[in-house]
Formats: sequence, structure tokens, C-alpha cells
Amino acid sequence: MRLGKKLKALLKKAKELNDRAIKFKAGARSLNLVVKNLKENYLYQRYAVDSSCSINCAFIPLEEKELNLSAPYTEALKLNPYSVNMIVLTKKPAEPQSVAAVTTEQPAAQNIENIDTPVEDKEKVP
Repeated sequence: MRLGKKLKALLKKAKELNDRAIKFKAGARSLNLVVKNLKENYLYQRYAVDSSCSINCAFIPLEEKELNLSAPYTEALKLNPYSVNMIVLTKKPAEPQSVAAVTTEQPAAQNIENIDTPVEDKEKVP
């Protein structure tokens, strides 16, 4: 049976796509993530859910670090097949500035004789 050129091209393309699917099914993919136009400090957290996680899996970050994003930041990731990755960038609160030394002054000496007298009597005292 003879096949036409269009059908041969279609079958060839289907075979190439099948080969690529098999390749990506077994191996991890590399991904470069670039973050730009952020000027402050951030907390980077990466979460992942994949086949190694069961029903009772704790949802905690796999990776956690502080980033200063004054320049573009590049992160190289390896993504496993059938996994979901989530990256969370949380703005880090500004650190409190150093507080100047506060001088503690002694409270003014109180009249000891006026402490024991009731409030109404204090008004009458000259």
C-alpha cells in the first residue's frame, strides 16, 4: 500500500512527538527562572508536591532563603515529571532602625507627707 506525502509527514510528526513524550515522562526538565524589577528583600520559599508525597504529607517548604533583589535574580530548577512546584516570594519586613539610647531620668521626689492624705485634703494643703 502506498502512502501519500502528507500522510507520511503526519506519521513522522506523530512518531517524533511520541519519542519526546517518552523522554519527558522519564527525565526531569531544567527551567531557569528570572526575577526582575523588585527592589527590596524577599523571603523565597519553594513548595513541591510529587509522587514521593503521600496523603499525610506535610506541606512545608523544600527550600527557603532570603533574597536581595536589587539586581535580577536567576534560579535554576529541576522539575520532575508529574510534580507541581510553587514558589512564594514574601516581602521581608524592614528591620527596625537602631533606637537611640533612651536616658532614664529619676522621677521627681514626691512629698512624702502628701502621699498619705486623701485627695480632697491635698487640694486644701497650701
